[in-house]
Amino acid sequence: MKKVLVVGVMIAALFALTLPAHAAGVVFSTNAKASLPVFPGNGSVSTLTGTVTGVGTGQPSGALGLGTGGVQYRETTCAEGTASGNITIGASGDLALTWIRVGATAVLTLKGGGQTGAAVAVFTIPAGDASVCLPGGAGPVTASIIAAGVAV
Repeated sequence: MKKVLVVGVMIAALFALTLPAHAAGVVFSTNAKASLPVFPGNGSVSTLTGTVTGVGTGQPSGALGLGTGGVQYRETTCAEGTASGNITIGASGDLALTWIRVGATAVLTLKGGGQTGAAVAVFTIPAGDASVCLPGGAGPVTASIIAAGVAV
């Protein structure tokens, strides 16, 4: 998992370096948690917690939460899934989220407040919940999400 995290942070940093200095801001989270009532499966994220730190003028920072209408997910297998909906970061108001995951790595985009952001995230479920990935083992999980990205 450390290699995936390092690669994700490196990709985000390289992307940030390609943007004009006046437009780029870095956004990252190290403690986000999303509760999925059924995993793998389809549903709505029941809770989203954590803190996001934004660096740069106007970048969102603060508590992470579910926005209007929440976030719907489709985790077709333990190895891949998608999600979309609205989240909030601090006092940002609704930010439209799209998420595509393969394995532990996800690419996500956020739009709102006149900005668009892209991030790479690491998605993991606790080792004690690994039985949900066995045949017939679908159940609730609280996944950890570490993300780093840029906003313009």
